[in-house]
Amino acid sequence: METIEEISIKTNDLISVNPGNTKFIETDSGTFLFAYNHVEKNYQFIDFSNGKVNHKIPLTFEGPNSVKGFLGATLTGPDSIWLTFSPPAIGLINFKGELLLKRQIPNDVPAPKLIGRKIV
Repeated sequence: METIEEISIKTNDLISVNPGNTKFIETDSGTFLFAYNHVEKNYQFIDFSNGKVNHKIPLTFEGPNSVKGFLGATLTGPDSIWLTFSPPAIGLINFKGELLLKRQIPNDVPAPKLIGRKIV
């Protein structure tokens, strides 16, 4: 396997991407970048060969499919994207942006106390 220092891809959309949240995906249909578009507030499959957006996954921040408070996502399989939220929760959306599952994660670990300059 060859290591490459830099990859550039020209896109047809205005997109500002966090490289830590971008996934490189090889499928039977082609090679894609899966990335969050902060400008349009959606996830996109960008064709790696030509930079064109192949599919957009809309995110809504109100109503029954709201992903308000989401922090990031992981593509885990066909039509399955897991999200993390603040306050702590996990959720599952499909490629239409429909919220299929959302579960709160209780945080019952007591917060550390600061006494003087020591954390106890």
